[in-house]
Amino acid sequence: MITYVTKGTGTLFDVKRVQALATVSYLIYRVPACEDKSGEWWGRFALTDVIPELEEYLLEMEDGRWGVCRLKLGKSQPMMGSEVFHHYELVGIGELKQGGPVDGCGD
Repeated sequence: MITYVTKGTGTLFDVKRVQALATVSYLIYRVPACEDKSGEWWGRFALTDVIPELEEYLLEMEDGRWGVCRLKLGKSQPMMGSEVFHHYELVGIGELKQGGPVDGCGD
């Protein structure tokens, strides 16, 4: 099983793509689909803002791929001054798709 790692910047939306919630620098791990198993993807990112709690999100990656995911807030880490980094873990739902999603639709 081969695992690909992708690092980049993307936009996190609500799953219906109505509102951009944050620009994120992500680290994504991806196992491609094979003949008897669908692909999987997961990853992480950190932000200084807390993202609204939703059931599902849509991540658009800088290379044009996108996918629906769930987030889990991990540890919050104080930084210099009053800023705090909130660490998020994400788990993809379904496979990453190529090309932009239709506005207003995360399917």
